[in-house]
Amino acid sequence: MKILLQLLLAIFSIGSVLAQDDEEQPFVRSNEIGVMGGIGFNRLTGLNIYSGGAKNTLANAGVFYGRTFVPKVKMRLGFNMSFMFSNNEFENGYSNYRSMHIEIPLQFHFIFNPQNRVQGYVGLGVSINRWMNTQLKSETNGVESTAKTYNPKKGTQLAPVILAGVNFKLNEEFSLFIQPEYRPVALQKQTNTRLNSVVVFLGMTYHL
Repeated sequence: MKILLQLLLAIFSIGSVLAQDDEEQPFVRSNEIGVMGGIGFNRLTGLNIYSGGAKNTLANAGVFYGRTFVPKVKMRLGFNMSFMFSNNEFENGYSNYRSMHIEIPLQFHFIFNPQNRVQGYVGLGVSINRWMNTQLKSETNGVESTAKTYNPKKGTQLAPVILAGVNFKLNEEFSLFIQPEYRPVALQKQTNTRLNSVVVFLGMTYHL
């Protein structure tokens, strides 16, 4: 969490230095599409009943549709593929964990300075996650095994999303953005076991 706060502070500092005010123009509701990719990590808290390690590397890529309703509020609906993997070594062997799931994130962004070419924003949302394929390969005392395993809470999960970012408007059609996100996924309520995800996304937007 400390690393995430430091990253957010750096992003907003860069945005405030680079931001240049544009002349006021009448607001027009707009639509956009885009692509994004991110890298981060998952950290497990609570009882270790998860089939992977206590910390996993996370890679994410997806597409989205966005609509600006009022100058400072934007909605974004996406479709992402998420991959998790970890390599753990033990005294008598090792384990390699691989997992894939699909995500449908719905987000609402509050934009601080919509009239600027460089815009800072924060947001909230939810992500519908569906676990598709999880594999655990291990070796103990020279004996290898591969098993299909699943999240303790099988099927579909709903995770809250907290985010912040900076959008760099290149021209009237294209924009680039950087967007860190935090997502706590509940795996088992009885033991308060959670998978806390931190991902930093880079993306490009095309304004329709």
